[in-house]
Amino acid sequence: MATLIRYELKKILGNRPGMVACVLVLLMLVFANVLNLAMIQTRDIATGERIRGAAAVEADSSLAAVCIPLSASVFSKHQVS
Repeated sequence: MATLIRYELKKILGNRPGMVACVLVLLMLVFANVLNLAMIQTRDIATGERIRGAAAVEADSSLAAVCIPLSASVFSKHQVS
């Protein structure tokens, strides 16, 4: 099975259109992940401040008790305390 995978990869990357397609797909994946990271937002309940980007990911994982997702605060009718 490993030799078949190696053969197929060599066949795909051996021609120029295959290499261009692989690079384009890789660039699209990187772009989608960067946009995903940039769009993440949370709100700090203690200060009411919006936290965006990588800081939001860090705050969400380390301060899960005091941060709620921004979408939950927007769509809920009652303030979460």
